Amino acid sequence: MRVFRRHLPLLGVLLGALALHAVFLRPVAAHWGDGIPHTSRTGEGEPRVETLRQGDHLQLLYHFQLVGQMVRREIPLFANPYEFNLGEDRRVLDPYYVPFSLEFALFEPLVGTAAAWNLAQLTSVLIGAALLFLLARRWGGDGAAVLATLVALCVPYRWETLAGGSPTGFGMAWVPGVALGVDILVRDGRRRGGLLAGAMLLLCYTTDLHCFLFGLLLLPFWYVVAWLGRGRGVLWPTRAEFRRVAVATLPLAAFVVASGLIALRLRAQYAATDAAGGRAIRDLVSPYPQGILDPRSTLFMANQVYLGWGIVLLVAAASVAAAAAVCVRGVRESESPRVRESESPRIRESESPRVRESESPRVRGAEERGAHFWKVRQDHRRGTQDAGNAQKDRHHADFRD
Repeated sequence: MRVFRRHLPLLGVLLGALALHAVFLRPVAAHWGDGIPHTSRTGEGEPRVETLRQGDHLQLLYHFQLVGQMVRREIPLFANPYEFNLGEDRRVLDPYYVPFSLEFALFEPLVGTAAAWNLAQLTSVLIGAALLFLLARRWGGDGAAVLATLVALCVPYRWETLAGGSPTGFGMAWVPGVALGVDILVRDGRRRGGLLAGAMLLLCYTTDLHCFLFGLLLLPFWYVVAWLGRGRGVLWPTRAEFRRVAVATLPLAAFVVASGLIALRLRAQYAATDAAGGRAIRDLVSPYPQGILDPRSTLFMANQVYLGWGIVLLVAAASVAAAAAVCVRGVRESESPRVRESESPRIRESESPRVRESESPRVRGAEERGAHFWKVRQDHRRGTQDAGNAQKDRHHADFRD
């Protein structure tokens, strides 16, 4: 019962994520076994069911089905015999959107294609919700963590990409795990934090390259946030703190290097195709700056990266509050009495707990009584010794006579 009560907030978060999935991806729940979402933009009126609409969802579903055929040994590993096949036995070492493609491959023979796809999407939502809750709980109580997680889950970008069939919708599940790992790494100084952040980054890479980019961009920002949240006012790290964080960062660095090597290997395999050139930076961000804050912009793909004034104001307010907390903490620490270096590590006699305790009348009286008893006992011993010496002198005198 105690274990269930301990995990009750996490269970509430998962149930809330399940409810948000049913609302934001409506009417997927009603067509769980015979349909998949293909867009988040339904226009006016209720969401409608359409047949075989083109889009990113079909392209990603194709790669998921390739993984299923590889698992069932219907085609060789890392082979793509149906797309641009000129008769050669060409294999490309590609991550193929694992682990969600593996989940789809395992459940497709049991529940069907549509249900396996929807189950993989739901799994990504639940994983992202759990990681968000674990991150938020490190900064507050269970109630505040549940509220913050449910608010963060309502950010539209995740649902926009998930409903459109983009792999970014799946990969966003791992991004909170990157922040969680960095938070453990910096605030606790533990290598398991670097291991967690590195593993989450690798999963971002295998799921979606955009999420891998987002995770890398998140690293320096969350390092600063976690450092300011240590609970101390000193901003500049000591040598020991810097060494501890650097050692804990080694697993993260190893995963980043491994992801880079995989990316270089994959790029070399596509050297003869148009994909080898990559994308320009303008293709990864909003082409028009006004689309970042204006959702009604009619320019082409202007709000591809849309933040809105709400998020900007929240970030600004949180930054001001964090800076104020750090300043107040620093002032309190500067005003608190400290032992001078010349007097440490010894405590001054006037500040000793024993000295302060001995100043009470009760203790002082007991000490005086003890001192009197010791003095009387010493006098008795001294008198006994003097009497014995006098008797010895008389005995020696009688013997001489």
